[in-house]
Amino acid sequence: MNSEMITGLFTVAGAIVGGLATIAAARTERKWARAKSEILALAAQVAAYHKLEELYKIELTKLDPTRGKPKTVMEQMRGQVQDIQGFVRPTMTAAQAREVTSRWELQ
Repeated sequence: MNSEMITGLFTVAGAIVGGLATIAAARTERKWARAKSEILALAAQVAAYHKLEELYKIELTKLDPTRGKPKTVMEQMRGQVQDIQGFVRPTMTAAQAREVTSRWELQ
């Protein structure tokens, strides 16, 4: 083989490797963008569910004053959620969910 053929083979090999790297980077970027979008949506949902929980606990204490204060109702309900297999006790607040949103919006 002469030097032109060797140079040509290395050029083709370099182009193939470069193309594969570009494809891999594009796929990774798409996955990252999708993950970021899902994180933002999930954080917004957590904030909304926190507000929903607040409204429910207030309404429940109005309907049944014997249940105690709204915070007591919330603690009881969160304890019940924790007792169900496959769920964890909710601890994230709406403010914490918004902090997650603002961190991911900047990226």
